[in-house]
Amino acid sequence: MNHSEQEGVTSVSNRIIRAAVTGWLVLFVGVLLSALVFHIFYIPEVAISWVGGAITYIAALLSGYRAAKGAKRKGFMKGLWAGVLFVAGYIVLTLVFQARVRIFSSLILLAVAMVGGMVGINQKTKPNNIRKGISRL
Repeated sequence: MNHSEQEGVTSVSNRIIRAAVTGWLVLFVGVLLSALVFHIFYIPEVAISWVGGAITYIAALLSGYRAAKGAKRKGFMKGLWAGVLFVAGYIVLTLVFQARVRIFSSLILLAVAMVGGMVGINQKTKPNNIRKGISRL
C-alpha cells in the first residue's frame, strides 16, 4: 500500500469515527433535551420510549449520513461501518442501563445508518447545487 492509498484509508476511517461520535453526541444531547422537556411539561410516560427510540434512530441516520457525505462511492458501506460503531456504543449503553440488548433494534439501527449513508452519498454539496441552478438560468 503506497502513501496516498494509506492516507485515503485513514481519511475514510477518520470520517467514519467522526460520524459515529456525531451520532453519539446527537443521542446524548437529544436524550438530555427530551428529559428536560419531560421534566418541565406534563407528558404521558408512554411517550418516553417513543421519543427515546426516535432520537436513537435519528442519531443513527445522521451517523450514516455524515460518514458517507463527501464520499464518491459505496455510501451504504460507509453508513454501515458508522452504524456498527454507533450500535457498539448503543449496546454498551444498553448494557449499563438496562441489562439486556435488543438484537432486533440493533439490526434496525444498522439498516437506518445504511440508509443514512445512501442519502449522504447522494447529497450534493451546496456550491455545486448553486452552480447548477445558475447555469440553468
